[in-house]
Amino acid sequence: MSQISRQIKPNYTELVRFLIAPLLESPDTLSVDCEEYNEGRRVWLRLDFNTQERGKVYGRGGRNIQSIRTLLKTAAKIAGQSLSLEIHENPQQQERFRKTSSAPKRSSPRS
Repeated sequence: MSQISRQIKPNYTELVRFLIAPLLESPDTLSVDCEEYNEGRRVWLRLDFNTQERGKVYGRGGRNIQSIRTLLKTAAKIAGQSLSLEIHENPQQQERFRKTSSAPKRSSPRS
């Protein structure tokens, strides 16, 4: 990777806002926290928004969020960084989802 591309540091907070805010009915609820570690080689993004709009951000089959992750990771790679994206969810809502999930439970093998 060239020296020039390593000097370019994307503004991840604004990039996330640009990508996600149009999907939200209330873009002002979007909260983005960006931290860099290991002398700027590792970037950790944490997002929080209204949980009722989670479906719009994730998209059908998770296509929206996967595309957003790909764009962010590509920008980080060009800058010589690695990136992790974490989306905070309301624990109560997450627990309710687990209870209503129709996914089969895995059983552990017994000896």
